[in-house]
Amino acid sequence: MINVVPFYCNPLRECTYLVSNTQGEALLIDCGASTQREWDRIANYVQDNGWTVVAQLLTHAHLDHTVGCRFAYSEYGVIPFLYQKDLSLFEMQEQQARDFGFVIGHELLLKCQTFSTAQLKFGSFCVDVILTPGHSAGSVCYYFKSDNILFSGDTLFQQGIGRDDLYTGNHFELIQSLSVLSELPDDTIVCPGHGLPTTIEKEKHFGYLR
Repeated sequence: MINVVPFYCNPLRECTYLVSNTQGEALLIDCGASTQREWDRIANYVQDNGWTVVAQLLTHAHLDHTVGCRFAYSEYGVIPFLYQKDLSLFEMQEQQARDFGFVIGHELLLKCQTFSTAQLKFGSFCVDVILTPGHSAGSVCYYFKSDNILFSGDTLFQQGIGRDDLYTGNHFELIQSLSVLSELPDDTIVCPGHGLPTTIEKEKHFGYLR
């Protein structure tokens, strides 16, 4: 069984997730802490609970989801894992900051570990990777099947779907990806990259999944 704690970070209110298990291990998903203060909230929570951070994962490589990777690497020595098709986007973080006027008060982490597998294992965690291109070419969702929890990044939100007009976005691919997510169990809890949690059933009801 996993426990999920959200932290809202940076000017875009990106949702960074801290996922822990009963073995005292923790994963960071989409570390978007843009200031030391934001990072301290996350690190203090880890410390207070006595957890060991075993990995950090990225659903995609837009800057609001990657800006805090340097903090996690410096604190825990974990390099972010990213689906291989978003590597070029990850390497554009400095350009993304310039393009969007994103003010960063710390050095960005410009290295990551790419993967192409359908499942990842870190310590006692076993995570299924669902390929969901559209918001970016390498967008993925992380599915914890035994807990029926999906981390959807910026593919699916509560009553909304991701943009397809940013770097490497593609509308047709996004629609296809949403069709893939619609096949998950209706009671799947969806933890999005912005906003509040939802379920697959609710998003079918609101018409964002079919």
